[in-house]
Amino acid sequence: MKLQNKVAIITGSGRGIGRAIALKFAEEGASVVVNSVHRESSDSAKKEIESRGGRAISVPCDISKAGSVDELFARTKQEYGGVDILVNNAGINIVKPALEMTEADWDTILSINLRSIFVCSKAAAALMIPKRSGKIINLSSIVGINPFPNRAPYATSKAGVIMLTRELATEWAKHNIMVNAIAPGFILTDMLKGRISEGAINGDAILRRVPMGRFGEVDDIARSALFLASEDSSYITGHCLTVDGGYTAYGFVE
Repeated sequence: MKLQNKVAIITGSGRGIGRAIALKFAEEGASVVVNSVHRESSDSAKKEIESRGGRAISVPCDISKAGSVDELFARTKQEYGGVDILVNNAGINIVKPALEMTEADWDTILSINLRSIFVCSKAAAALMIPKRSGKIINLSSIVGINPFPNRAPYATSKAGVIMLTRELATEWAKHNIMVNAIAPGFILTDMLKGRISEGAINGDAILRRVPMGRFGEVDDIARSALFLASEDSSYITGHCLTVDGGYTAYGFVE
């Protein structure tokens, strides 16, 4: 098992991509710390991991608040003695034109999507540096590479995640801490399914732009995270892995 005897914190892992990563890591032998702002979803993910024979604890808290980050890492250290892998997955989006976006909207998105990654990564590095080993994986987005209208703070935060990843990778490589990012494309989470079914997103139009002709599944991202968390990626740092079925590579206009 690729993550045997490893301890992994996955923020925002009560549902969607984060939950899929938590389940995959547990399946590969990691002791998992499930985190969500909602206790019900965090506890549910923990129970699902345990029902499959895995090991997990649930630490529901809002990682946009520094005190909550302290709690998350203190509980992890108390239960497991430290952390080997951090997946900064938690994030939100608000969709509206820039002229209608408030400063509060901006601050909320940047706090959760970018500031929390900085704070959580510092907390993880403090535990990783003494043992000269660690993997940090940050969830960006193809929207941080190719901007989409009506997502100014979200796109900015996700572009910032890529640069923060490179910055921390260059600073912490000397401690044998590898920092990488994943930029998912259109992944069939419950949220995306809902937006397609309600007509807010044109699913057919998206698929015309995806060379592979399908939406991604949450397990596509989980397997990519597993690669970056394992020894299979022992000489990779500062990289953003785009997992989008070729969307960002496609330049043809029909």
